[in-house]
Amino acid sequence: MISNVVVAPMTTGTPSQLLQFENQDPQRTNTIDLWDVAPRGVFYTTANDREAGKYLKIVEREFEHCGKFYKLQIKPARLKRAGQETEEYPGEREQLVEEVVRRLAQETGRLRLENRDLWMSFSINEITAELARTGHRYSWSEVREALQILHLSTVEIMRVDRDHTSSTGSAVTVISASAFPQLAFRERGREFSETTVQFNALLTNAIKHLEFVQLDYDTIMGLKGPVPRWLYKRLSHNVFFGGQEAHLQVLTASDLYRGCGLAPRSRKRDELRKITGAIDALKAAGVIDVYDVEEVHDGIDRRRKEDIVYTVHLSAAFVKDITIAKRRQQVIRSDYVQIEGKEAKDFAPGTPQKRDKLRQIKAMRRVSDQSELQF
Repeated sequence: MISNVVVAPMTTGTPSQLLQFENQDPQRTNTIDLWDVAPRGVFYTTANDREAGKYLKIVEREFEHCGKFYKLQIKPARLKRAGQETEEYPGEREQLVEEVVRRLAQETGRLRLENRDLWMSFSINEITAELARTGHRYSWSEVREALQILHLSTVEIMRVDRDHTSSTGSAVTVISASAFPQLAFRERGREFSETTVQFNALLTNAIKHLEFVQLDYDTIMGLKGPVPRWLYKRLSHNVFFGGQEAHLQVLTASDLYRGCGLAPRSRKRDELRKITGAIDALKAAGVIDVYDVEEVHDGIDRRRKEDIVYTVHLSAAFVKDITIAKRRQQVIRSDYVQIEGKEAKDFAPGTPQKRDKLRQIKAMRRVSDQSELQF
């Protein structure tokens, strides 16, 4: 992908975490816990969702992730379109744009730390070109609007089960922010226009503590529809952050439907069909090998299907990919300890000596027989 933005050379003060977040493999992207699987999208807005065409309601959802229970609120973005004020939720377009921004963030010298906040710059043309490369075509103006929605819409995630780390044991707000709390456009003609975004605290803290893991970017962008893409991340996060086995997972349709962000349907069979379709999409993509189903019927009317339990056998390719990703995360943390002499708790000021040591560590791996750890 050709860049339209001149990226400043890496400075000697760049913290080690930012250097380790960088990844030169164009088929990989970094994922973080909770934010990347929370049901933050609204994928279909009807006329009835708007009151007299003026405003949208706050969306409230509950979901489970890795044995913990959360409540989520989505506040829509208010913006002008063709001179008229309107409100929009972040949807599939916004998720794809955010995915590409996150991929660009891994390129050398993209991220910069200012006053403990993470920033990056790019051009909208870069986003449209990468979206087109992966089969998602949006215009320049559509991508610009998607960035505005990602900036203006806010998401609040609260932990609602008993949190033993809390003195009161009550609900704890994990984050209340937009994907990009600050956004700036500097237009010098479309080809060279520059966009600058600030990452929110959840992503910033994940990079600070090296709590990110690599995923197959091409698989994510190649899947059709938001539900298969979300399910791929859910399966991966179950292993990365939930401690589940990589080769076999047991899932229920009702739990998956609540977690993926789709609106409730009046007919249960429509919800079940949607989740089965997402599982079939992952099977067609080679992520799932085979799966077995156990139907759960209504206690009174046995003809009425209430739920489905899926026993999912992940493919050998998926298991290998996840295994390598876990090893890479261990390597990243080990490299940091070698460089800084401690675990990653805060952004440590960079020095030429630290940068050179990291390069030396990576160079040693390049001459070893561990090709999968060269990234």
